Amino acid sequence: MSNNTNTNPWIYGSTVPYAEPPWSRGIPSPYIKDSHRHLRHAMRQWVEEHIIPFAHEWEEATTVPHSAYVDAAKAGLLMPMAAGSRIPDEWWGRFPIMGDVRPEEWDGFHDFVIHDELMRVGGIGYVD
Repeated sequence: MSNNTNTNPWIYGSTVPYAEPPWSRGIPSPYIKDSHRHLRHAMRQWVEEHIIPFAHEWEEATTVPHSAYVDAAKAGLLMPMAAGSRIPDEWWGRFPIMGDVRPEEWDGFHDFVIHDELMRVGGIGYVD
């Protein structure tokens, strides 16, 4: 679970130096915008609610249930992961995007945020 005790909602995680990306500790970045922060906030909440409580069970079973993929799709996680660093124009408005990121804003740093949050699970197979 998150150890975020800071009252600033944009500051996350460990206070150990370099344990988290600098921008997640409030250090300015020329690459990270509010859309990245909103996505990280939404991803962290979703992962803590929908993956972390079940990760050990799924790891032992060597499978993730179909319902988890359905939940991910409904939450707006699968479409941007399938799209890559740019969301095709024809997908705009057809599928949700987690964190309410606008399709035209999507970039490789949004992908980084998704993968970074999924890696917090500590299991294999959640990022593939």
